[in-house]
Amino acid sequence: ILGLIVYQVTFVIASQSFTRERELGTMEQLCVTPLSRLELMAGKALPPLLIGIVDCLLMAGVVVVWFDVPMRGSLLLLLLLTIPFILVQIGWGTLISLVSHTQQQATLFVFTLAMLEIALSGFMVPAGDMPGPMRILSHASSLQHYLTIMRGVMLRGAGPGSLWLPGLGLGGIALAMMTLAWLRLRLGLDTDSLKQRV
Repeated sequence: ILGLIVYQVTFVIASQSFTRERELGTMEQLCVTPLSRLELMAGKALPPLLIGIVDCLLMAGVVVVWFDVPMRGSLLLLLLLTIPFILVQIGWGTLISLVSHTQQQATLFVFTLAMLEIALSGFMVPAGDMPGPMRILSHASSLQHYLTIMRGVMLRGAGPGSLWLPGLGLGGIALAMMTLAWLRLRLGLDTDSLKQRV
């Protein structure tokens, strides 16, 4: 549940970034800003990243203190591996916000994608019990890798030596999603300008 909360909060916040600008009528100002697209993306990504880290710390505190779930591993390691997980959600959220016309549309995209992500994550059904094609698809689920990391750190006290594989998978997905979001941002902030280019 802790992983799902961090997932949903950062994903929803990131998905509203450019759609809010579009609805407020400030998208034109962003289009002519002297900032580079990379700087603009970094500026939009920083608030969800900070909120996601704070959310993870608060929820971990509630889980440990209130529900008496042990923290057998390193909190610092958990936080370091939470960062690429949050970056995946920022990448997805940025892509959604760039193609959505309204915040409501972006929210619907988020919940549709979240249902698919949860189904593939092994949260409800272990990945090993899934049919072959779904088991293969589950390796592209950032949530599956993050839940493996979280269980390993909190319940088993696992260190980097046993978590490098899910950590590597999470880092690869984060790199791919942030690259896709940046490429889409380079094409244009407005969906109409993208249609004209295509």
